[in-house]
Amino acid sequence: MKQIIPSTPLPNGLRGIYALNPIGDHRVRALAHRAANQIATDFPDAAGVAPHMAGADDRALFIENTDGEIVALLVWLMWDAGSGWIGTVWTHPGYRKLGLYARMYEALKSEAKEENMTLLGCGVEMANTISRSVHEALGMIASSITYCEAI
Repeated sequence: MKQIIPSTPLPNGLRGIYALNPIGDHRVRALAHRAANQIATDFPDAAGVAPHMAGADDRALFIENTDGEIVALLVWLMWDAGSGWIGTVWTHPGYRKLGLYARMYEALKSEAKEENMTLLGCGVEMANTISRSVHEALGMIASSITYCEAI
């Protein structure tokens, strides 16, 4: 586990941003699965990319509070040579609107550059307007449409 110091300090009561490569911590994997299931529950009729269930080779960034509780999580993987994919993003409801995802995304870009990546992507449900606006505010642009069919 590696600690990453964000360029913008974290709010009081938060210990730091940590990187796991690959995810090995059972707490992080369990939380990633719970977060993916919650996303599916929140957007059951949305067309788009299904939430990513963390695999053993995936990587994670997370933020802990001073009690050791994980309060924000970003799961990502190397998609192919030169690109990475953000699979799941989650922030505890009590810690939202503090810019935690922006800090983790900044840390992810730094980690990705160390891996010689030049592109980061993610799938966002069309119905999830909050996620779409957050990603656009971070500088990401919508680049394609995902087609799917409920069967």
